Amino acid sequence: MLDSLKFANHHPTQEDRATELLHVRISRELEAARDDLITEWKRLPDVISLSHVSILQAANLIQEIQEASVLTNHPEVSGQVSLPSNPVGDVKSVVKAWRSRSYALSDPLSFWTDIHQWRIHHYNTAIKLLQQMEGNQPSQLQQGLLPVYSAANSQLMIAHAARKAGLINVAIDRISRIHTLSALPAMDAYFSLRELLKCLMQRAFMPNLTEEQKHSALMEAFAVIQKTSINTFTKENIAKLYSLRGKILAELEKYEDASHSFKTAALLHENVAGGNSVWLHWADFLESRLDAENTEEAALNAGMEALIGIMEGARMENELRARKYVVRVLWLMKKLSVYGSRAEKEVDAKLEKYGTGIPANNWLPWLPQLVAELQIRPSIAIARIISHIGELSEQQVFYAIAASQPLDFILENVSTALDPLKNDQDNLVTSQNLFRNIIRKLCQSRPVEISSLCRLLFELNSVKEHWLEHTLHKVNHLKHRLFGFAYKNLDCLTSLLIPEKFLLEIRNWRCSLNDFTGFEEISEDIKKCAQDMESAFDIQKGRNDKLINLLNIVVKWSSLLTVKFDKLPSKKLIRNVSHILASYSSKVANVEIFSRHYATKNKEFSAIIYRFMPYYFVIRRADVITRRISVRTLSGRVYCYYLTKHYDTNREASGIHQLFALINHFLTKEKETCRRFLQLAVPHFAYFGNMSLLECTNKMNSLYTFEEILNAILKNKTDVSSSAKLIEKFYDHISESVNVTDQVLLDEFYHITSENILPIDSLSKWIVPRYEDPTHYYTLRKQVALNMSVLSICEYILHLNPATLHGLCLNMKTGQIMNVDYFFGLKPQTLELEVDRVVPYRMSPNLHKFLGFSVEGHYNCSIVATIRCLHARKIVTYAQLFLWDSFSRQKQLPVAEIFKLARSAGKLIESRLNDLYKTESLAEYIAQLTQTARKDENLARLDPRLHPWF
Repeated sequence: MLDSLKFANHHPTQEDRATELLHVRISRELEAARDDLITEWKRLPDVISLSHVSILQAANLIQEIQEASVLTNHPEVSGQVSLPSNPVGDVKSVVKAWRSRSYALSDPLSFWTDIHQWRIHHYNTAIKLLQQMEGNQPSQLQQGLLPVYSAANSQLMIAHAARKAGLINVAIDRISRIHTLSALPAMDAYFSLRELLKCLMQRAFMPNLTEEQKHSALMEAFAVIQKTSINTFTKENIAKLYSLRGKILAELEKYEDASHSFKTAALLHENVAGGNSVWLHWADFLESRLDAENTEEAALNAGMEALIGIMEGARMENELRARKYVVRVLWLMKKLSVYGSRAEKEVDAKLEKYGTGIPANNWLPWLPQLVAELQIRPSIAIARIISHIGELSEQQVFYAIAASQPLDFILENVSTALDPLKNDQDNLVTSQNLFRNIIRKLCQSRPVEISSLCRLLFELNSVKEHWLEHTLHKVNHLKHRLFGFAYKNLDCLTSLLIPEKFLLEIRNWRCSLNDFTGFEEISEDIKKCAQDMESAFDIQKGRNDKLINLLNIVVKWSSLLTVKFDKLPSKKLIRNVSHILASYSSKVANVEIFSRHYATKNKEFSAIIYRFMPYYFVIRRADVITRRISVRTLSGRVYCYYLTKHYDTNREASGIHQLFALINHFLTKEKETCRRFLQLAVPHFAYFGNMSLLECTNKMNSLYTFEEILNAILKNKTDVSSSAKLIEKFYDHISESVNVTDQVLLDEFYHITSENILPIDSLSKWIVPRYEDPTHYYTLRKQVALNMSVLSICEYILHLNPATLHGLCLNMKTGQIMNVDYFFGLKPQTLELEVDRVVPYRMSPNLHKFLGFSVEGHYNCSIVATIRCLHARKIVTYAQLFLWDSFSRQKQLPVAEIFKLARSAGKLIESRLNDLYKTESLAEYIAQLTQTARKDENLARLDPRLHPWF
């Protein structure tokens, strides 16, 4: 039908019908086509998928036909000159509509190429129409150029889309056709030249090119820019061309000419918002010169100029575009501080002068890095930047400080800041004093909100725990460590004695079992349980001092304590925990919902806490006990959180979540990842004191950890009723073997995955009954495949720790999978990234069986798309900043050593990513990598704590 409509538009039957009748017929045909599309849309499942895209594209074509019919069947063209007409107005309306409907990154190039050809034909019609009018009205000469300019713009759009798709030759061909137009404005000429240069440079950096081919492509780009006449271009455009010229010369190793080009570009460039790429290219060049010379003098000259240039480029109002500048500022700041105190002072001076000139919203996503830097190094400049952010985002700055400083310190300083009699300032420049000054400024800006938020966090942090909860955590923590120690000593497991450090720890713990101070609801049953545990953990030499004996005792008491805890009431009143939480309302203060998600948001659309819901639930999620609290906002929406106590202060996983949030933005900017709707599910944590708040779904049974799913599958088994008993059974069988060989491990793996214990279809059988609609089940499986693919390749490229069952969470409503405890996999002794692992990422038998054909389809193809995206977006630039934070938290290392470790780790990540990207057949290589990950011989050698059979 659409083809017939196009034909009617191309060849209107002027002899048979009048223009009015033709319009009526076209309108009727278009309406019928729309009805057909609506019928087809309703026939498809309710869940939106790629199947709906073709219908949307057809709807787009119908709209294009309707708009084009205004031009093709215009009275001036069709010969019905007696009818009233406004050709200029009609052409302008059509051109405006077509310009507003531009290319979307996820659309196939072929679709927009057809639309482009369609539009070019009608632009020619519009030109004829306006030329006829110019003959009658000579004063309207400029109106005839409007379709020409639109045709040029359309060609540029197709060229840009082809370059983004990697079709360099197609893009260059489209650019060359622009010059066949009768007229070309200077701005379009500049954009066509710039697009051509980008095509040639992209061709030069394509994988598997020889040095000669790369040099030839760069020389071609240099020849194009040298032959270009720039007299008609604006100063801003000339500056960007000189910047590109400098970049090409730098790649050709003509550094003096490149430096001259960059300086010329900086002198010509006036508008920061329009010419920020000039600063970035120049800073790249200066930093490369710093790396080449690697001296303090170079740091004070080239390094400082690069720092100033990047900060100038970051002065834009678009936070998403500014991210690549701010991350470079933070990395260069750390890099230059390695060159000595003189360079460090100079960096602080430049930050103090230019830092607050960058919009606060551009700094906001990097608050954790700024706070961590201030904690390590007292810097007035960094403190001033944090205060600058606090002028617009007071509560988010407060959350960032609360995540790094003791809550008592924050509460003390908030009360001091609000008391004018105690508000004495200490002029000594220390990290604590600088944080104190920032808190004081926050309180001066929003005293009621900050004091109320501080009180709420303090009350949440003061929630008392049950003795069973505390003891169960101690037992599970000991169990996890013993399992790890047993895996490292598989060869001598039968005769392995309990190490002295474990014995000392158990003795100290036994002494505290009967101390019930600070715990609530202590019954006689609890006291008897404590006495029984004290007796059971009485380790005597020669009687029960074997490691395998202690493992059996720990697993037994873990199960017993779990049963006792599950019998406790789970639903409780929040007023029994805190009267302040129960009585709080929005009448007290406008406190935003708990969130550590540092993103720009309008205060008018912030979610303000109205009150806490009266009930909360104490929940055991496998080995973790948490409280599920609910908060109602002024809008009526209810937000739910898991309030979990942390017995250590490790916050390293939060840095990986922050990195994942950045990767999500990159995934929307590359064609293949955007078309596949690839995204990482990022958990939203808020850390304070010894607690963390994790935002969860409103529905109680919709967010599961994979360990919960495994326990639910095993709960009816007699011998292995939990995941811990499964590991215990594994070690019992291994301890019976004289020699622990790979074959023994493989036999045990097959035994566990047998029909009697944990068959490979267990996960599928658990999920299938929860979805009545097959379409919803298929959509869930597809979403799991997409999420797991991005998580898996990020784990492999970034050298993260292996995904664990208690860290992986499945949202049953959306199919999203997130990992809440990712961190960089570092060797404890050397602090180097773990390179050699048995499997690259998780692909267990149960997971592989559940995903089915999606492994060869969605999973592997999405991994390929993600690799190309991460390479194109230079993820290493971002990752090395988080590596720095990770290394700085491990030990008290000097700055130079931290920089050395972060840089070498960044090179490892870059090397792995480049090797993947440059592989001749990437799809085949990923298929082999996935095969390695799911190979039984490899899975059998993994740590049983990872549950490689599930």
